[in-house]
Amino acid sequence: MTTIKDRASVVAADLGAADKIPVHRDAQAGGNSITLSEFGAFIVQFETFAGSLSGTGTTQGGATLLAANKNIATTVTGANSAFRMPPGSSTLGRCALFNDDAADSLLLFPATGEDIGAGVNASLTIAIGDWAIFEKKSAGVWFLVGGTVSF
Repeated sequence: MTTIKDRASVVAADLGAADKIPVHRDAQAGGNSITLSEFGAFIVQFETFAGSLSGTGTTQGGATLLAANKNIATTVTGANSAFRMPPGSSTLGRCALFNDDAADSLLLFPATGEDIGAGVNASLTIAIGDWAIFEKKSAGVWFLVGGTVSF
């Protein structure tokens, strides 16, 4: 295993017959490490970090905006507090959210008029201790590349 700390930017080159490198974020390390296993190639780049986020509201309009590549929700006030992805027009190409709240799941909404995999303006649920990583496919469309969510 290789652990890369802080502003991780990794491009795996020739790794022979390997297919993929699963990426695991270590919340216990303060959210500043990414662990890569030895099974292949994957590109990882997290440029910005926002920890200790609090969820607000339970709707798309009242949700806390995610403004960094790597986000940690530490306060989810009641079940289904909401967070909102950045708009597809933002410069972020990847956005991750980890639910570090000990008691409640959270809702993750797209920006208004956009889709994160559940349909336009529809939310996903991230359970206690789970996370999700999204990549921008095109303006207004994100797709899940890692983590666990429910529709």
